[in-house]
Amino acid sequence: MDFQPKGIIPAMVTPVTSDGKINVEALRKLTNYLIQGGVHGLFPVGSQGEFYALTFEEKKRVIEVVVRLKGESLSMQVQEPSLPGTLLL
Repeated sequence: MDFQPKGIIPAMVTPVTSDGKINVEALRKLTNYLIQGGVHGLFPVGSQGEFYALTFEEKKRVIEVVVRLKGESLSMQVQEPSLPGTLLL
């Protein structure tokens, strides 16, 4: 598949609870808000610093939530600094 980025693909923040856990409900709301706003793709755990601050399992959870909501028509980009992590995601 040839990926050609186009349009609006926002780098998403990852909402967390007061005890530092992924706030899945807030993440779902944010994802739906962006989709309803007409974005062309999504960029979770990206350039907001999350790729560095989240554990691999936390990144995986964020990606799972966003993938379930995004549908087939939207692209998604994910940032992972290590090759082994990239291959696992």
